[in-house]
Amino acid sequence: MSVSSETDPLLLNSTGYKHIQSKGQTHETRVYWRRFYILAAASLVGFCQGWIWNTWGPIQDAAEHVFHWSDSTIALMANWGPIAYIASVLFFSWLLDVKGLRWSVVITAAVVAVGAGIRCISMEPLKATWLNHVGLFLNGVAGPVAMSAPPLISAVWFPPRQRTTATAVTALSTYYGLAFSFVIGPAFVPSYMQLNVTSNITKVFHNESVNQPGYNTTDNLDALREDIRLYTYVEFAASASAFLLVLLYFPSRPPIPPSISAGCERNDFIKGLKRLRRHRAFWLICLAYGICTGDSGVRIDFQLIEVVF
Repeated sequence: MSVSSETDPLLLNSTGYKHIQSKGQTHETRVYWRRFYILAAASLVGFCQGWIWNTWGPIQDAAEHVFHWSDSTIALMANWGPIAYIASVLFFSWLLDVKGLRWSVVITAAVVAVGAGIRCISMEPLKATWLNHVGLFLNGVAGPVAMSAPPLISAVWFPPRQRTTATAVTALSTYYGLAFSFVIGPAFVPSYMQLNVTSNITKVFHNESVNQPGYNTTDNLDALREDIRLYTYVEFAASASAFLLVLLYFPSRPPIPPSISAGCERNDFIKGLKRLRRHRAFWLICLAYGICTGDSGVRIDFQLIEVVF
């Protein structure tokens, strides 16, 4: 099969499909409009995963005062993402390869929603601390599919000439959610110092006594606690909506593949792992990707926190 036959437009007639002759066989291919729903639903799951993963960084000051957390606690909250990723990557790699997209994405969306919902149970400092550790670990478990499914979605649902764009949109959804958290977080939850300044200015205009910093700030802490509660509710609502979307409709593949390569039989998972283990180019790609992603991810997170505060 030539390269040109794989990249030819697939919509040649009103029915939206054509027949391709290859080695004496007829291969029917077709593209479906529903592929954009699949793309949007998967992107929303990735968006929520990235958003919830970075809940506490942008509102670190408020969280530390409300829950009595330290900087190391905030750092551990973010670290649960890569820790859980390492713990679950082999399982979800197997699930994607053997069970397909539906099982993988539905389980991922469910884990994200459950992780977000757990954190809404209590705002009492000790309980909230443990609930957030568990919730963010579950959110991190969803990382492998959120970051690895995009190429599979584009290969299974999109024709070759659209795969690059489809992969980019879905793959970047996690980073869109991460960036969004720096906007939406402070919008819902102001910093503790900002709240104190605003409160004191208000008292000045009403000829009331101004409290010294750190004195009689119970009202401010209660207000911040309610803001955080509302913020976690919003995150849970978004993640639950994403879960419902993929639960209602998210097939592993279309009835007719969009290209010949999408309909090809895949290698056995175990055999594929054994082949990759001895594939030098694969390890070089992994090393390059790991260094770039790991280093930039850590640096960007801390730099943005410094900018916010």
